[in-house]
Amino acid sequence: MWPCFPSARTRSGETAEPPYPTACVIPPEPRERSWNFLKFAGSEEGQRVQGLSGAAIPAYKGLEDTWISAFDQYDYKLDVQKCVDMFPYGVQSVNNASRPNWKTQINDLLLKIYSGELSLDQGLEDMQKLVDEAKAP
Repeated sequence: MWPCFPSARTRSGETAEPPYPTACVIPPEPRERSWNFLKFAGSEEGQRVQGLSGAAIPAYKGLEDTWISAFDQYDYKLDVQKCVDMFPYGVQSVNNASRPNWKTQINDLLLKIYSGELSLDQGLEDMQKLVDEAKAP
């Protein structure tokens, strides 16, 4: 079994977090096998497997239904189609060098929005300001 870590250090000593739960730090010994696995995970077949397992929405257009069908096995109904419907206007999560300096504060603001302590508009404005003004560690 190959070790998978939630974060690793880059050569310059910075923390690097894998963007996806299937990402692994590749030790030198099985590197070729690891690269082959990553190639498979990014292939259409690999994306279909991830979708059918419910692990991730496949990156290949047209495979969204594999992910949606993964939730049919549960006794309760989740309207996961809404996630797919957001693709045309969705924005990928911000991940920049200053993220460690604003991530916790963003989560705190989200909790205030969810609890009604802060309006959505004010919370979004505050979040944007945090990200814009944050400095890299």
